[in-house]
Amino acid sequence: MRDENRTSILNNYRPAKDDALNKMHIIKEFSGKTDRSGKLTIYTDGSAYGADVTSDGRSFGGYGFACKSINNFGHSKEFSRYGQIDNTSATEAELYSVLSALKYNNKPSHIEIVSDSAYVITGLKDIWDHVHDFHTRSKNAMESASKSERAEFRNLKIWKAISDCIYQDSNITSLSARWIRSHTLSDEEAKEINPYDFNKIERRYVEDILGNHKADKVSTLGVIKAIQANLLYLNNPDLSLSNKLIPKNIFIKNINASVFSKDEAVRFISTKPAGFFNEDLLKEILPNIVLERVDEARRKIEGGLSHSDAISNLIMNPKIRAFDSLKAECTNSFMQKAAQMSRAESNEQGLSHG
Repeated sequence: MRDENRTSILNNYRPAKDDALNKMHIIKEFSGKTDRSGKLTIYTDGSAYGADVTSDGRSFGGYGFACKSINNFGHSKEFSRYGQIDNTSATEAELYSVLSALKYNNKPSHIEIVSDSAYVITGLKDIWDHVHDFHTRSKNAMESASKSERAEFRNLKIWKAISDCIYQDSNITSLSARWIRSHTLSDEEAKEINPYDFNKIERRYVEDILGNHKADKVSTLGVIKAIQANLLYLNNPDLSLSNKLIPKNIFIKNINASVFSKDEAVRFISTKPAGFFNEDLLKEILPNIVLERVDEARRKIEGGLSHSDAISNLIMNPKIRAFDSLKAECTNSFMQKAAQMSRAESNEQGLSHG
């Protein structure tokens, strides 16, 4: 790595203006006598593309987390997970990331949450206030509440679920939380960077920004999954997961909320042969610019181009091109995990994974 790149990466790791965000916050202290727990560092992130411009402040969303675990024998591993939220706000997506990460943990662990969301970190620090507010608001009729009050109450319900998880799950031996600055790496830098190019003190910073970068990427995969799943559902409402997805008018609102959503619709629809999607439905739910680019991509594919080449000049947002390799990486990780679990089940000693 060139020295100027190395310096640039470290310079991007700036503290927050709010001193409270620059501290490690202890949410749950270890209270046991003997400690056989491992350490789990979880980088969380949530995305809601275009939610800031929609009428209700909600859009297609995703949540994701990247983890680094070290068991009490010193063995380490890294993994990531993500999921879709079909109509959400940015704060909800951030909270679902934390909640899903805590629920995913299945063995005694000292957990450290690292998030680029000031809302998440300050909320974890003051989580008892949120729980109190939840119970207070639950006693009042929400039917007469304003739109913003309902949105806040939805967040409080997730905060209550997070609190229950933290204090009722015995696998969460202790919990701490700290903030990290977001978007300090480009995709190119993330591929090039090697933590061992840095000294021991700098290495922790570098591992943090790599973890945050990965969490951001996988949360975006959740957004992509939401767009694709809802396109498939509207095309075939008899799908078994139909009760989880959104009605047509909400889809139209969400797909028009961001360039990213339109780009992903172009890419996904053009992977399917003509006739797979109901063309009348596509005309009803998608803006003309999307339909025009889908038609152009199909013409290029029929002319012999690969799908990636056919859409390369049609995608308006270059960031979206980075996710094909990440999808493959996550799929491979999932398959390896499944194989490990299968081997573990057949092991008579029932050894747990590291």
